[in-house]
Amino acid sequence: MTPHRPRRWRLAASALTGALLALRLAALAQTGCSPLRTDPAWRATVRARPEPLDRAAVVPDRARWTRRFALPAPFTEACDLASTPRGLVVAASIQALGVDGAALHRWEGGATSRELLRWDGQGFLRVHAWGDTLVVPDADAPFHLLPFAFDLDVDGYVFVSSPDGAITDRNREVLPAAYHVFDAARLADGRLVASTGAYPPSAIAYVGDHAPAALFVDDGAGRPWRRALEYPSARALGVHRFTYLQALPDGALLAGTESPRGPGAVRIDDPTGAPRVERAEGVAGYVLRWALWGDAVLAVVQGASGTALLRSTDGGRSFTAMPAPREPESVAVAGGALYVLADGALYRTDDGADFVERAPREEALAHRASSLVGAPLVAHRGSLWAASPRTGEVFEAR
Repeated sequence: MTPHRPRRWRLAASALTGALLALRLAALAQTGCSPLRTDPAWRATVRARPEPLDRAAVVPDRARWTRRFALPAPFTEACDLASTPRGLVVAASIQALGVDGAALHRWEGGATSRELLRWDGQGFLRVHAWGDTLVVPDADAPFHLLPFAFDLDVDGYVFVSSPDGAITDRNREVLPAAYHVFDAARLADGRLVASTGAYPPSAIAYVGDHAPAALFVDDGAGRPWRRALEYPSARALGVHRFTYLQALPDGALLAGTESPRGPGAVRIDDPTGAPRVERAEGVAGYVLRWALWGDAVLAVVQGASGTALLRSTDGGRSFTAMPAPREPESVAVAGGALYVLADGALYRTDDGADFVERAPREEALAHRASSLVGAPLVAHRGSLWAASPRTGEVFEAR
């Protein structure tokens, strides 16, 4: 060994260290240096389960859709609505899982809404509210090349506001090794779970053929959410996803599914302990909406020939079609009655057999549902409200 090689080694090591530091600083420049911060008080609010604002909604026999406001461009794909004491909240995308850009707005009265959050991910598909606390899954987190080159992984997020509804891009809970976060639900025991399309934590993101659906559970403050279930297995070949969720009173969970075999749904018993998965019979399409109506579970499902409204009377183990109006888009339960938004018109039924039109067809609401997005419907401040995924307009039936 010559006396000069150790010095060259030290110079090479120093250069390598400098390059790694520069890479890390560049990565931080893209993702931000501030740590993620969620207000831990949100857990107490969610577990307390505040009563919904509207136990009933008044829709006249001959109602009309009244345009209240519209989301600003380019966030005109209104994906979901939530009622809060401070106002009506809208989750929006530019083009879900296709174009970067997601936003959260709240309407507090007047001609315009107020932007609560703007994000670089590819869409907010759901927003849930417990009181003013907002829970918003991040459908497809932003991808930055430098951070990925440094860490070789990607994470998913669930945004959670403080109990007063304040939210920033730092109010994120981390779901490790997840590509997409489609939905969140509050279980009967008060804990939150989230549905994802993921990859094995031991693998490098985007490398390999294994992409299981994964269910995550929040076990408490200061830690990433725990992967409670991988479906159909940790080494599942091809792309699998859990999509939209519905928690059941008995502690079980319903989840829409996507897989190489096609879309469907499953019932998950003991989802945070020793999960047991059972395929839901009769669901042959993409689940767009769930609802509980008395002892029944309802699902709006997008199939090859359009959408259908399905009903289960055995806790989501099997479903059959209801005689619903053509092209149902979403449902809302208010005052014991079931309301259905279908092809832009609003219908009511009290028995699940006879549907009566309450508001005529509004062209902006006559949305042809995709596998991810259908026009949302919600009860808010004594009325029913719907939003257009095509124009971003929000309407009240009155």
